[in-house]
Amino acid sequence: MEEAKIKPIIQEELRNYIRKLNNRSTPGLDGINHKTLKVGNIKHTDLFVHLFNACMAWSVYPDNWKIGRLVPIPKNKGNPHCPTSYCPLTLLSTLFNLLERCLTKQIREIAEPLLSSSQYGFRKGLSSEDCVVC
Repeated sequence: MEEAKIKPIIQEELRNYIRKLNNRSTPGLDGINHKTLKVGNIKHTDLFVHLFNACMAWSVYPDNWKIGRLVPIPKNKGNPHCPTSYCPLTLLSTLFNLLERCLTKQIREIAEPLLSSSQYGFRKGLSSEDCVVC
């Protein structure tokens, strides 16, 4: 079997991902929110493309992209003084999340033909519920 290759990210693809970002995002430790990325995208898309492609080519990612900020989100019920009354949410670097979106599409395209027809979970357009119905 031939080894699958991740293709370099192109400017138009990255622009589309950035355009679709929600403006009301909460930044990770890097402090970069989606609005900032959108402004930077207008003038410096080539910088982001070069950075992401270098990360993929060398399989190296900045350490601060791997560090998250844990935010406890209260559940609607329960004792607010009890730890089980909260859901943990980890905010990662916005740049890392953007790179992850670019890679996810390519990985899905590579993996899809290799998956069994009985695989339902984690596939686009299919879910575990579809498996139960089938």
